[in-house]
Amino acid sequence: MIRFALHKKLQGASGPLSLDVAYTMADHEMLSLYGPSGSGKTTILRMLAGLLKPDEGMIEVNGVLWYDSRKKIDLSPQKRTIGYVFQERSLFPNMTVRENLLFAAGNSRHSAFVDEMLGVMELQELKDRKPILLSGGQKQRVELARALVRRPAVLLLDEPLSALDYAMRQRLQELVLQVHRDFSLMTILVSHEMTEIAKLSNKVLQLQDGKVVQSGAPADVLWNTTLSGKFQFTGEIVHIDKEDIVYILQILVGNTVVKVVADEQEAKSLAAGDKVVVSSKAFNPLIKKIS
Repeated sequence: MIRFALHKKLQGASGPLSLDVAYTMADHEMLSLYGPSGSGKTTILRMLAGLLKPDEGMIEVNGVLWYDSRKKIDLSPQKRTIGYVFQERSLFPNMTVRENLLFAAGNSRHSAFVDEMLGVMELQELKDRKPILLSGGQKQRVELARALVRRPAVLLLDEPLSALDYAMRQRLQELVLQVHRDFSLMTILVSHEMTEIAKLSNKVLQLQDGKVVQSGAPADVLWNTTLSGKFQFTGEIVHIDKEDIVYILQILVGNTVVKVVADEQEAKSLAAGDKVVVSSKAFNPLIKKIS
């Protein structure tokens, strides 16, 4: 179980920000942090990992205090049983895949477990390659394996799949679920992708300006909007065309492009790259920007 209450003054893109978040996470839970950029998601992960110090608060994992501002307890990152997969690639370029994993394990006596993780991540044939010779998906499998060889109690994932194509993202989502279950982890995921969060998570914290504005099951949080309808889907706008008095939005949903009609007012508030949720009861779709 993880209990944390974190308070920190930050300087956000739009000015000062006061992060104030508390949560109790159950054993084997996968929690997603969801919200716009600058809402405090990555900051929470960094404070849990010991890479950033809260102004005040506490972090307790499986009955052990990792941080307590009142008791002046602050375990170093090396003493926290954390596996962290960053959004940015962080493999050592001068080391092979296996050497990267052995370095993370911290002791050559763990070589048998390193070899086990190479098998779990389907990396046996790549173990002697250096990162420059790996694809994006292969590098992310190495990053995940490197986090797991530390035998963490808590796995932190900071948008680790955001730069991958749809097919590879789907494959690695399945892999994340597998290792989460097989290693009985408590996992915290930062993601902007609603479908990814719904697929992977048990619970969601929706953040806005450093505060939790909603929490609960993914279906209750992600689709609890002012829109209602007989169907809903989310996607990313890839192009907007004007045809006579209406606009045609081309929306990427998975690996399929769907065309949706929008009026001028809706279209002018949107641009290529925006994430949207589309809802309809009949033939009149309602479109709401979500990020």
